Amino acid sequence: MVRSGDQIHGYLVGQINSMLRRLGMFGGEPALWTTFDHLFYLEDDDRGIDDLRQSWRDRNAFTPTGLKGALQRQLPDNTIVEALSSMYADAARNRGWLELDRILTRDEYIELRDAITPFAEHDRTLTEVVDTFGEPSVLFGRIYSSTPVRSVAKSGMRPQTR
Repeated sequence: MVRSGDQIHGYLVGQINSMLRRLGMFGGEPALWTTFDHLFYLEDDDRGIDDLRQSWRDRNAFTPTGLKGALQRQLPDNTIVEALSSMYADAARNRGWLELDRILTRDEYIELRDAITPFAEHDRTLTEVVDTFGEPSVLFGRIYSSTPVRSVAKSGMRPQTR
């Protein structure tokens, strides 16, 4: 039996969300761009991956070695995986593929926006970030390093939550 397009789409969206949270376990950036490419194809967007890469090139965030190559010029090696996840998560969110664990309320967003600059003047632990701003919308990484991501509902888009 061959699965339907909707079943395949749902499966691939689930895979992207698992990859974003634990990218190292899935083989890194090549696994993400391959899965993104499959989803673009399923959604009848043959230029999707090329357009995404071009948007990153336009921001000087993509090299022949991918996002990782661009990020390695700016960030320490131990932060690259979470930064990759963050960039791909933004693209997934724009396509409606990112499944959030929690969506910020308008008041939470305003509080975060107003407090972030002075808060970020010092190095912080994940515990301090969560104690100050609450649970993140998505958490990338689990064991040795983590990147909390915050998100509000995008105008005109119904956000997905897990």
